[in-house]
Amino acid sequence: MSLDKRPILQDILSILVFLLTLEILLRLNGVFDLSYQSYLNHKRVSAGHVYTIMCIGDSNTYLGGENSYPSQLEKILNERTGGLKFKVINQGLPAAPSKVIMDSFEPWLGKYSPDMVVSMMGANDRHPIVLSPNQKNFFKFLAPLRSLKIYKLFEGIVIKIKDHVRSWVPGQPAPKPNVPPPTPFKVVPKKYVQLLMLGLDAKNNGNCDAAEYILTNLLGDPDLDITFQQRVDSELRQCYMQQKKYPELMDTLRFNFNIWDYDVGSTDNVRELCTTGQAKEEVIGLLTDLIALYPKSVALNGLLGACYAEYGESALAAPYLQKIKQMRSLGDMAILKQDYLKLHRILKQHKIKGVYVQYPLRDVNDLKRLLSAEDDYDKMIFVDNEGPFQEALKPDQYYTYFTDRNYDDMGHCTPLGNHILAGNIADAILKYLRINSIRDSSLSSE
Repeated sequence: MSLDKRPILQDILSILVFLLTLEILLRLNGVFDLSYQSYLNHKRVSAGHVYTIMCIGDSNTYLGGENSYPSQLEKILNERTGGLKFKVINQGLPAAPSKVIMDSFEPWLGKYSPDMVVSMMGANDRHPIVLSPNQKNFFKFLAPLRSLKIYKLFEGIVIKIKDHVRSWVPGQPAPKPNVPPPTPFKVVPKKYVQLLMLGLDAKNNGNCDAAEYILTNLLGDPDLDITFQQRVDSELRQCYMQQKKYPELMDTLRFNFNIWDYDVGSTDNVRELCTTGQAKEEVIGLLTDLIALYPKSVALNGLLGACYAEYGESALAAPYLQKIKQMRSLGDMAILKQDYLKLHRILKQHKIKGVYVQYPLRDVNDLKRLLSAEDDYDKMIFVDNEGPFQEALKPDQYYTYFTDRNYDDMGHCTPLGNHILAGNIADAILKYLRINSIRDSSLSSE
């Protein structure tokens, strides 16, 4: 008896319609957000200002609306000065690494012509994955898909493409993350794609038992393309999460972290468990075992420290959070250094003053080292936010200043956190302007 393909086609069509609708809604929301921010920026620029400041960065700059640090910075500066009027432009890009920010920077300069640029970036920088030629060609083919909003939305579910997967057997040496050998892509047979769609349909309808059965069997075929396997694995993890099958979930998380310690989907799964207080013993055991294998992994040490903190074990969290701070100070920050040097030299060329801000709870000396070889280093403005946020290190005070732990040792600021950040930056800006005003007046009197 032949298989009736109509239900499968209907399921595929329903999924496509859902994804298209979701894409449209996300784009409309994005257009509204960016248009509104652009409107506010233009309104500020056209209001007859004397001194325009443009703030660049990631979601730590962008988020908050009127409570974002750029908005609060404008209020603080105008409240604390008499004749000089300030306008602050919020040019933050959510989830953007420093390279993406710098790719957009010069067009922003032409658009707003700022007198000063405040920069706080680098939190989203990650170690790159080295791709094989076949994978690079595949990424070029997928380039149009990567521009879709739903790609970003499901980035935590659809696991990033990796070069190669080696099975890890307890007691045997584990593969070193980030340096797998290249492997060619394989064509996935149509029947397996159909099975994946059936598994997704079962999962979306709340039938995780059926979904788990289908997805587990798909993972059992070693000849399937690794990209396809990773997609299946991502969906299977969601089933394990929903059914609270923690041992099975830990197995697949261990598998993924052994490939890449910055794995986005697996990290999000662990964060969710820690934030909701679930599977404490399993999560701590998993991360402890992985750190024994990869003691120099910033990602794994930071994640364990953040999880201990979320589980209320602040004393156990402290050594790991201190360890990642030391790792950052000694580690390779070549990508961020390259982007900060590019930023500084562009500003110098355009005769625009730069203000370089370190994230809350992070060491400003790590930022200073990136620019220390520049000939005008002694004239640069750096803003240290480690001291003003020390109160946030108290376990019962952390969420007064941060809304989450997205960056292990810190998160996105609350309105109060942004107020402290804005006030600290305002101090540095006003100190610079007062010094320059005094210098300018002394020169004119001569």
